Formats: sequence, structure tokens, C-alpha cells
Amino acid sequence: MISRDSTPFQQIPPEHGITLCQVFEIPLRVEWREGRIVRTQWWLEKFSRSPQQQGILKGKTLPIDPFTQHLVELSLVNPQSIYPWLARQGSQFSLQMRELLLTIQPGSTLTYGQLAARMGSRGARGVAQSLSRNQIPWFVPCHRITGSRGNLGGYTVGDCSQQEGIAIKQRLLLQEKCYISEARY
Repeated sequence: MISRDSTPFQQIPPEHGITLCQVFEIPLRVEWREGRIVRTQWWLEKFSRSPQQQGILKGKTLPIDPFTQHLVELSLVNPQSIYPWLARQGSQFSLQMRELLLTIQPGSTLTYGQLAARMGSRGARGVAQSLSRNQIPWFVPCHRITGSRGNLGGYTVGDCSQQEGIAIKQRLLLQEKCYISEARY
């Protein structure tokens, strides 16, 4: 198991290109530029297959990049530790939001309004719009932001539909809570 002090320095991050990792068995494509993550995208073709379609893939392994997979696991125990591998892109507002998102521990959530208040902003809608432009989902954990009435809110990333996004968000939040519960025992 990865500890809070784990570092992925045993391996070298990709300088450029695309790697693949898995987050709770959901494939995630990761784009690297100059040794930093610039974009991630859920590989929905693999995630959204029916059980019959998944049977076709049984026995085949995905080419998982060890360094990227280590970062996924590290982000579950110490989200802020992956900051050096994230590209510094976006407006000052989005970079400030990223820093706050990385302080939300796995298994925890904030509402759009709470995040806006922490940023000194009065607008939950502005926060929601900025989150919808997050180019690095999972590593910048926008899925941990929910609606004020207990609803999940939105989660549309890349080419996914609103329905697919909500299904992914729901699964990530549930799996994070399970992971945290198991890690305590």
C-alpha cells in the first residue's frame, strides 16, 4: 500500500506523449508535455461496455504506465504531493481553485458554494463553469465538488455525456469512500 510519504522518484515521468492508468478500474488516458500532465480523459469505450462486450476484452491487459499509476495511487493518500507533475495552465482563478481542490481529501466533498466561499468568490456558478473546463480530471479532483442540496452536480469531461459523467463521478466518490474506510483498518 502507498503511504503519505511515498514518492514516485524511483521511476522517471514521461517527457511527452500519452500514458494509460486506471482509477478504480476506469481507464484514464494521460497526456504529458515537458514531464507534466497537461490533460486527462476517461477512456469511455472501455468503461461503458456492457458485460457482454467486456467479455470480449477478458484476458487482455491494458498497457498501464507504472509511473502514472503510482501517481493515481499517491493521489489517494496525499493529493497535494502530485502537484509537481501537473502543468501550470489556466487562469489565476483556475490555478487558485486547483490548489484548493488538492486540499480536499479523498472520500470528502465540498459544495460549489463552499468552494466559492473559500476562494473569496460569491458565485457558485462561476466555480462550476471553471470546473467544467478542468483539463486534468482525477488528478485535479473536481469530482469532489457537489451541489448544495446533496445532488452530485455536473461532471462532463472530455467527450463524455452528462449522463456518463455523472455515472463516473458517482463511482469515483463511492470508491474513494470505500478505499478510505478499508485503509483505516
